[in-house]
Amino acid sequence: MRIVTSIGSATAQRFTLLMVFAPLAWAADAQVRMVDPTEIPIVTLAWVFGLSVAGWFASSARTLAGWVDGDGKARLENRLGILGRLTASMIAGFSAELLGMLASTSNLINFLAVIGAAYAGDRFIERRLGGDGSGRVSGAGGKDRDE
Repeated sequence: MRIVTSIGSATAQRFTLLMVFAPLAWAADAQVRMVDPTEIPIVTLAWVFGLSVAGWFASSARTLAGWVDGDGKARLENRLGILGRLTASMIAGFSAELLGMLASTSNLINFLAVIGAAYAGDRFIERRLGGDGSGRVSGAGGKDRDE
């Protein structure tokens, strides 16, 4: 553990992501290969959905506490922020799968790209919308705006 923490938290996080999710992508690839060829698109999309959720969860596990934090309008804003980040991860994951299919790469490479895209998808969208990394977009609900 001392070696991993000494190389930096971002690098350690990416290393952990690769070590945990690479076998999952390999298992997804092996499962798709065993399926009847007529059912491959359905099974592939199911795996893309699951891997996108896994990649999102890896990047947003800390913000899930916002699901129960606050009351009233604050709780609703937290929940909508979490669902928005999940949606962004799903869009990024399915986009990675589509681009991989268009490039005719193997399913294993596609599944690894799906996990990476879903992991980074919500953070990318949040930065573009002016978020501060907490899961909330500044100016949401009128609280942070300068009047």
